Amino acid sequence: MARSELWDTTINHVARMWASDYGNRPVVIVDGDQPPTIEGEGVTYRTSTGKPVYYPNAYRAAGGWDITYCPSTYRTEVGKNWIRKFKGVRKVTLTKPFFRSYTAYEILGTGTQMDDGSTRYDALHSSWGRIHTYRNSDGSRHAG
Repeated sequence: MARSELWDTTINHVARMWASDYGNRPVVIVDGDQPPTIEGEGVTYRTSTGKPVYYPNAYRAAGGWDITYCPSTYRTEVGKNWIRKFKGVRKVTLTKPFFRSYTAYEILGTGTQMDDGSTRYDALHSSWGRIHTYRNSDGSRHAG
C-alpha cells in the first residue's frame, strides 16, 4: 500500500504528538495496528571496530583511532490499521476555573459514554501530550 493512500499532514502531526515526539523526525507507516511510537537510537560516534565513543573530542585529543559519525535513526512508527481507524481531529478550546483557556485536539471516533452522561474523548495537547476531554450533556467541555 502506497503512503499516499493513507497519508495527510494531520496524521503526521497527530502521530508525533501521540508519541510525544516533538522533533522533526520522519513518520513511518508499518504493518499492524500499533499506535504511534518512537523507535531508533540517537546520534553516536563509533570506532572502526564498532565500539561507541562517548566523548569524541577527548578521544581524538588523546590520540584515539579514527572515529565515525553515525546519524540518528529516530523515527515515529505508526500502524496502517491505526491510521485507518483514525477519523480526524477536532480543535477545541477548553477552560478551567481560575486558569486561562487552552487548545486541545480531540481525536474523533474515540468518544466513550460515561456514567454521569458526559462523553470522554482521547485528546492531544501540545505541551501535555495525551489528555482526556469531557463533553457534558449541556455542550460544555473540560479536561480531566
